[in-house]
Amino acid sequence: MAGKKPLLFVVNPISGGKSKQRVPALIKKYLNHAIYSHEVYTWEIIDDLPNAIQVFKDNNGYAVVAIGGDGTINAVASCLIDSGVKMAIIPQGSGNGFAREFKISTKIETALRQLNTATEHAIDVGKMNGKVFVNVAGWGFDAKVSHSFAQLSKRGLKSYARAIMKDFGGAENLHFEVKTEEGSFESDGFLLSIANGRQWGNNFYVAPKASFSDGILDLVFLQKPKVYQAPYLALCLFMKWDNVLITRRQIRKASIRLNRMIYTHLDGEPSEKVDQVSVEVLPNALKVLA
Repeated sequence: MAGKKPLLFVVNPISGGKSKQRVPALIKKYLNHAIYSHEVYTWEIIDDLPNAIQVFKDNNGYAVVAIGGDGTINAVASCLIDSGVKMAIIPQGSGNGFAREFKISTKIETALRQLNTATEHAIDVGKMNGKVFVNVAGWGFDAKVSHSFAQLSKRGLKSYARAIMKDFGGAENLHFEVKTEEGSFESDGFLLSIANGRQWGNNFYVAPKASFSDGILDLVFLQKPKVYQAPYLALCLFMKWDNVLITRRQIRKASIRLNRMIYTHLDGEPSEKVDQVSVEVLPNALKVLA
């Protein structure tokens, strides 16, 4: 075991509606055991994860491998900010927006092979009201969808689409007041995405010019489309085109206010209702193996 790099595989058994029963056997078969030693932790009790990762860090762990979706990645990353321990990913979620940007396969076998030859990338991390996000945080319609999706018994893309259809009719445009270090501005939208990465997931690009390593966050205000506008808006998001319903601004730090309490999310995981948020970027705060 001497000289091998210790990995902690964190398995989220419910992410993406996909079974993870074969994970230990696949790790045994496809991981390069000449490079890595490993242990597997099945994450079933939410509050236990930080302690498990802290024990791993205290024992000179090398990297924590998140096996799940963007929410699992968020939970793991939150425990690794500004530490010497790296994060790796085997994407098994519904959208896998963060992993897609690093071209990591959703096939566990292939992702393990990629891990064997992975290199280190230092990336920025966002914070919203003191809580970490690595890809996209949000406020408004997409956050409400995240809350609805969390209540469904089945995971996966079909369930997410069902949550979108359920919440769309009651959504309305909101008025955001934004203060930054450079000045103040206002904008409307039925959602505000705060993007560190380029896409929500499934190759829908909320912020096509965003970068994980530019020290900047992208604020994206999306106005509610009329029914006849929705298909073309979806195409624009997929093709990275501009659209009159989309307004984008870049910031390093901002405070944002609304006139009422609405839902928020962090990397697709539902968070509290608030009427104001503070956001900031933490440059090069996380090391990712990809």
